[in-house]
Amino acid sequence: MQVSKMFIRPEGFKSAAEAGGLDVLYTAWERGMVIEAEVLRVTEVGDELCWELELDGARGLVPFIESGLDFPRQMDQFTGTQVFVKVKGIDRESGLAALSRKDALAEMRKAVMERLVPGQVVDAVVRGVGKNKVYLDVGGGVIGEMPRRVATLSQIPRSLRIVFSLGQQLRVKVMEIDSEQDKIFVSRTDLLPDPWDSIDFKRRDRISGTVVRVHEDKAFVEFKEGIVALANFSLLDNISPGDRVRGVVTKFDRENKLLRLKLTDRLA
Repeated sequence: MQVSKMFIRPEGFKSAAEAGGLDVLYTAWERGMVIEAEVLRVTEVGDELCWELELDGARGLVPFIESGLDFPRQMDQFTGTQVFVKVKGIDRESGLAALSRKDALAEMRKAVMERLVPGQVVDAVVRGVGKNKVYLDVGGGVIGEMPRRVATLSQIPRSLRIVFSLGQQLRVKVMEIDSEQDKIFVSRTDLLPDPWDSIDFKRRDRISGTVVRVHEDKAFVEFKEGIVALANFSLLDNISPGDRVRGVVTKFDRENKLLRLKLTDRLA
């Protein structure tokens, strides 16, 4: 357990390493400070699901209603991770503290929103993966949205869950802060090197890739993330997105980011 580094500690306030768990909790409670602690497990108290937190010898409980989450099923994904909480009450005899992540997030959101600016690069943690968006904690529990087009350079029609996993750490760039909608949009691809800088082909080179879309007698084939070739597939029948194919390079122009192929084989 520790006092959140996002807040300046008053002089003389002891860290978890310098004081007992209850001493830190009482000081945090009296001063309304945010602390950070690990979720040990999800447990049931009465009829309500709660997080049980490790508080250096003390036991802390965060009921679902104070978790700041939308659904109880989301609680499991935080097991083993650090969360920000505020102390709502302490029972010294039992060594039990009542905690609220919801209150901590409300306070920290204001601080984070004031700190973030478009163009800023921040560390983030994946908290959710949808069909076309990734949701990341960009600081203090504040969730930023990352649409597919800026989450990955790949155009292969596959689930984002193959690329991203809960708890994964990323560096992302803040693209937009919509104060009216209370939303933050971030990008991963803006921080990646241009893939065209690392490739070089000559005519008649043979390469393979994955079909990402088909239009009439042309196919768009992804050779690697961010590199899509325009391919003629007159020698093949029934090409579909997702097919693995091989072809011969007919034209390569790095400066104009142009790669053309003539497909020759469908791969297993």
